[in-house]
Amino acid sequence: MREAEPLRLPVHCDALDGVLAWDPAGERLAVFGRQGLVVVRVRDSNALVLGEPRESVRSVAWSPDGSALAVAYDGRDLQRLLHAADGAEIWRASIGQAAVDAVTWSPDGRQIAFVDDEVVVCDAGSGATLWRRGEKRSRRVIGVDAFSDVNRVRVVERARFEEDPIYPGEVRWSPDARLLAVSWGGMFRVLGARDGEVKAEGTGAGEALFWTSWGEALFEEGESRLARCASRIVDPWARTVTFSRDGRFVAAEGKDHRLWVQDENGVRALDGHPRTIEAMAWSVNGELATACRDGVVRRLPRADGDLERWAHFDELRRGLAWSPDGTRLAAYCAEAVFVLSATA
Repeated sequence: MREAEPLRLPVHCDALDGVLAWDPAGERLAVFGRQGLVVVRVRDSNALVLGEPRESVRSVAWSPDGSALAVAYDGRDLQRLLHAADGAEIWRASIGQAAVDAVTWSPDGRQIAFVDDEVVVCDAGSGATLWRRGEKRSRRVIGVDAFSDVNRVRVVERARFEEDPIYPGEVRWSPDARLLAVSWGGMFRVLGARDGEVKAEGTGAGEALFWTSWGEALFEEGESRLARCASRIVDPWARTVTFSRDGRFVAAEGKDHRLWVQDENGVRALDGHPRTIEAMAWSVNGELATACRDGVVRRLPRADGDLERWAHFDELRRGLAWSPDGTRLAAYCAEAVFVLSATA
């Protein structure tokens, strides 16, 4: 298959892991690059810089209506809400977290969840913290004390308990925005969106939580169904495990760079990646894209289809992001961001 001709966007990138996010309409991309945080309109490559280069962005998320960007900065306890049109600051906050790995809006746009070693939910209008929740694991630590008593040494064993934080795994808003499901290790909790009150909890959260009709039901209320979607891929080398947005499909890299793909019909293995798979992403239409260390982006148009070579880039990084409608893929590379059309 002939490689696609990608669209190059005017963003100079440096980071190994790209901060890359489509707006809800699939018209603009938010990218952290050498210029700082940049919003690029894809149709004409018009770029607007929202932050200076020294402001290192760790995570970013568009509001549901595409009017604002929630931004968390790397190594700083700083969170900001910015107007997407001009970069004007709406509010800034300090929630006590300096390494926020995920930012996620509630579907109604009223709350924003910041995820570090705790889940912190803020009011989207003001930035005020509504509630926060973290979990800890206690462990017993054994030590000894030695005492000299004239001609003998006395050894006394002592024990103390220490608490270590359990980092949140999956953080998912319910479609009606009333609930937030969070997994910590082997347990999960369903929390009220506005107050953090525990509505349900249990063990066996498994590998991924989704509000979906797929998988094993863990909690149901009205039309909201929380399910555990588990991987059935059996490979001791499995890594970069990636679920589709509804939990229906799973992909992972296994031994010898084999690509494993799981759907409702089972699990199969595909060869074709000569080196490590750095990133994978599922589109809303069930198409899988992979970024390999050989610089090639490959795609699997259907879970039961054949792996195709899509495009080659110099210094391909770890960032891949599908547009909301699944028609375009953005790839974060060392020198620029490129956009590939899935329909060309």
